[in-house]
Amino acid sequence: MTDKYKNRHAREPLPGDIAGTERSDYEKLWETSADTPFRHEHPDAQHTEDALKSVHRRLAFTEADARKAPEVHKASEVHENQHAREDQRAQKLQNITGQQHTKEANRIQTKLGRTSKLWKLNRFPVWMAAAAVALIAFGLGYLLYPQSMTAPYGQRVSAVLPDGSSVELNSGTTISYNRLFGIRNREVRLDGEAFFSVAPGDKPFIVTANQAVVEVTGTAFNMRSRSDDPGLETRVHVASGSVALYPSGHSDRRVSLTAGNWSRWNIAMEAPQSPEPAAPEHIGEWRENRFHFRSETLGMIFREIERRFDIRIQLEAAQMASEILTAHYSDPADAERIIEDICHVKGLRYARTANGFRIYK
Repeated sequence: MTDKYKNRHAREPLPGDIAGTERSDYEKLWETSADTPFRHEHPDAQHTEDALKSVHRRLAFTEADARKAPEVHKASEVHENQHAREDQRAQKLQNITGQQHTKEANRIQTKLGRTSKLWKLNRFPVWMAAAAVALIAFGLGYLLYPQSMTAPYGQRVSAVLPDGSSVELNSGTTISYNRLFGIRNREVRLDGEAFFSVAPGDKPFIVTANQAVVEVTGTAFNMRSRSDDPGLETRVHVASGSVALYPSGHSDRRVSLTAGNWSRWNIAMEAPQSPEPAAPEHIGEWRENRFHFRSETLGMIFREIERRFDIRIQLEAAQMASEILTAHYSDPADAERIIEDICHVKGLRYARTANGFRIYK
């Protein structure tokens, strides 16, 4: 074969009864034969047949395969069409699914949004409720937390309570009451000695101390009950009106005191002492700087001198603390005068210290 025919190829026309996909297949086969050794510028029928056989062999085709080619192509075309239709259905399904997913996502998002709003709406009242509870608790704590008043050693304090009642505190005395005093109740706690002038009211005026209760509605009385008293004794002297004295939780054991009477109760007694007359000048006499002891122990007397004069007394004869003494001073100038008298009566001695006195045998 000459060079001028190297890239040229000619063939006889295919029979007219070969058409459609069959003709297309043959033409593809013929084009492939351009790479075979059977290249002729003007091949005859034999040359064409030989070329086709060569192509068949090269492509591992047989004549039967060539005849089946149109059917295979048709089946392939059907298969491809089926795949295309399936792809279209899959795409439609995907689109539908995507739309459904989008709708579902939108629905879920909307639901989440509503839930979030609902959560916020629900959360806000919970926060508000917690704040309200905390505020109420704080308010109640503030209202119920007792406020106190104290008369330091060597001083006396006078005050008017919220209900209009007045109170005078002896030295070393503390009273306490809550901020609802006069509204919710009229209850006072006492540690020491105080003189109360109670204003009339629809709620009873109650003073508690050392498990003792004094209840009044409108009167004036003196009450002494100190927590450092070994017997935790409470003494009440009535200046005007009337009061009831009873152990805490046992109002059925009460005794009624009228003006000019006094009574006492301590934890060793089942019921308060029956009322006894009291000299008017002895009721709240500390308010006039008078000093009066009535069957008091030396221990209590010395503690009272400490409070009145703001000094320290060391009782080194401990066995003498329970000794009983009755005495009265109109207006003692200082503590030494009283201590000197007590030591003379009880056979004791005393000496000055940096901040008070030392008492010994």
